[in-house]
Amino acid sequence: MKINIENFKIFYSSFLGKSITQIILKKIHNLWPNFNNSRNAAIGFGFPFLSVFKSNIQRLFFLVPNKFGLFNFFINEKNLTASVQEDILPLEDLSIDRLLVVNCFEYLSEHKKFLREAWRILDKDGEIIIGLIYDPIKNEVFYAEKNNGAFVYNFRIRVSNKSNLDECLFASNCEGIKLIYPKLNLRNTGCAALDLAYVGCGRLDGYFHDKINLWDVAAGKIIIEEAGGKVNDIYDYKINKIDIRAGNPNIYEKMVKRLEKF
Repeated sequence: MKINIENFKIFYSSFLGKSITQIILKKIHNLWPNFNNSRNAAIGFGFPFLSVFKSNIQRLFFLVPNKFGLFNFFINEKNLTASVQEDILPLEDLSIDRLLVVNCFEYLSEHKKFLREAWRILDKDGEIIIGLIYDPIKNEVFYAEKNNGAFVYNFRIRVSNKSNLDECLFASNCEGIKLIYPKLNLRNTGCAALDLAYVGCGRLDGYFHDKINLWDVAAGKIIIEEAGGKVNDIYDYKINKIDIRAGNPNIYEKMVKRLEKF
């Protein structure tokens, strides 16, 4: 689809567009059942999903990437719409409780910069609710949704149930780790996201890494948690300096203790 507001309008006025809108609205309602005077923003072409934001919200911003062109809401209704650059969002730090990204991410050219901005404006009490990791070599898709489980394709996945560290296989991408902790069975694939997905499906038992980026671990975190595993709180770190620890619940605490000096 050509990046143009008018084309979005045409699509969402079609039968297919209306059907997709209803499916997405239902999913959003399930994920966000209560707004509780929240601060909200939508970026992309969010107009078809306006009804999801109930009347008890505190504020609502519609952010339209400037490459899309201009869009005007009904003149007799209160609203705040801004044409923005994808890597510079005109909102204060920690000022938004919920950010709806629709018809946007697939058209961006600066994905990492956009994710940094999104993480900057979201309140620290926010959470990851959906994650997806694709392995192009094996053609496997790992995905999870909060409170609905983790899957590879349509098959439910679970973390391993090993409890002896000596029998476990861990992954880390940190240089020199084998020299520091020679007693851990380690592998280094070079892909943090895929390592975390493998922990989620039981192929690996644990993963740890220091000073890693949010976009490398965000999807893997929810996949592991929905698969029955444990992950430390990553929200206390800067988005490009996250220390992550993840594993099955039987060995998680043992792994963390082993890594105290890491």
